[in-house]
Amino acid sequence: MEPYICAIDFEGSLQTGILEYGIVGVSLENKIFFAQTKLCKNRCNISALETQCHGIDEQQVCNCDDFSSEIDLFLKHREKALFCAHNAAYENRLLTEYCPVVLNALEQQGQGWGPWLDTYILYKNFLNKNNCGLGELVQQQKLQEILSDLGRKFCPHHRNKFHCALYDAIACALLWIHFMKNLTHNSYTIRELLRECCTQTQEEMMRQGALF
Repeated sequence: MEPYICAIDFEGSLQTGILEYGIVGVSLENKIFFAQTKLCKNRCNISALETQCHGIDEQQVCNCDDFSSEIDLFLKHREKALFCAHNAAYENRLLTEYCPVVLNALEQQGQGWGPWLDTYILYKNFLNKNNCGLGELVQQQKLQEILSDLGRKFCPHHRNKFHCALYDAIACALLWIHFMKNLTHNSYTIRELLRECCTQTQEEMMRQGALF
């Protein structure tokens, strides 16, 4: 399989753990070719405030597997893909905190979960804007209609809105595709865009970028 981009979104927190994940595969031709999602068991009580944000309560996830059972899936994608998220520091932190043993093994190879492509940083830098929320960018870039169509196609019917992991991952994927096609006109390489997203420390982990 050719290298690809994996748009990722998590719902949950460092306290409750990852309660839901969404993954969307985007080819280097900027085509979405898969989308998947799953609910995961909580690690502590889910507060009413958190449920109000993402709509997941303890009853929904009490019989689900812990996210740790999904680590192999993310490692498998990472072998061929670069991870992409909207404000990727959050997704990276959750993965890092959730599976430190895996992270230690990756770091011993001179790698990590990153480097990440970050649609928040890319749009902020290229549009020179401070307010680059996911929903706001979708509206501003006129992507809501196609997002709604893809949401109906791929998302569970009760998880077809913002603050649902797969819906947000699709939104991130669409922002990436739109960015490449319309804002950069494919004039930037993946490596150049990674440098836009990475700190100096993260740039030292550019080995994964050699896939591209």
